[in-house]
Amino acid sequence: MQQKRLVRVVAALVRDGTKVLITQRPANSEFGGWWEFPGGKVEPGESDGEALRREISEEMGLQVDVGGIFHSNLFEYERFILDFHLYNCVILGGEIALIGISGFSWVEPGELKSFRFPPADVEAVGLIAGESSAL
Repeated sequence: MQQKRLVRVVAALVRDGTKVLITQRPANSEFGGWWEFPGGKVEPGESDGEALRREISEEMGLQVDVGGIFHSNLFEYERFILDFHLYNCVILGGEIALIGISGFSWVEPGELKSFRFPPADVEAVGLIAGESSAL
């Protein structure tokens, strides 16, 4: 049996007051039309921060400051294992553009569970959504 490849992905947890930024995956991508935290794959030789700044710029036209880790987990898909890392981020500049995403929304944490997220994101969604019940 062939060993599954490990894919490292970084994503941004961006807040505006109490709201959280989520983006919609392009229809022609895996999990097309589903929602996620903005980000993408870490390329060889990149740090998580470098990859996250690059992905956010390429997909949305934003510049972000990458802060500390909020959550990480491993999730096994059929063809690969996703090494998922969600970082607290702040927008430094730019306007959200639909470059590599098909939509975006600012949502309250308690609303997150009403959106369809890829399986690897579900644990983080639960943690963030749980924050609203702890307030």
